[in-house]
Amino acid sequence: MKYKISRKLILGKKGKKITIFNSEKSSIYELNEIGSLILKEVDKEKTVEEIINLLKKNYKVQGIDLLNDINDFIKQLKKKRIIIEE
Repeated sequence: MKYKISRKLILGKKGKKITIFNSEKSSIYELNEIGSLILKEVDKEKTVEEIINLLKKNYKVQGIDLLNDINDFIKQLKKKRIIIEE
């Protein structure tokens, strides 16, 4: 499944973190370094498998944990309408 960042949001970047402002809900979300990386890769239409490989390469994490964590994170992003299906 392919996703894109909702264009209704305002994104700000500070260092390796992303801050997201949703003006419709008056909500602000701040993603840490890994969350920001996942969001960017999802927006580039990378698969979960590709994101896992990227995280394994750059961080000391295990694949099984990553699969569950990334899928949960993507569900949260969808629920908050930060990403939308294409």
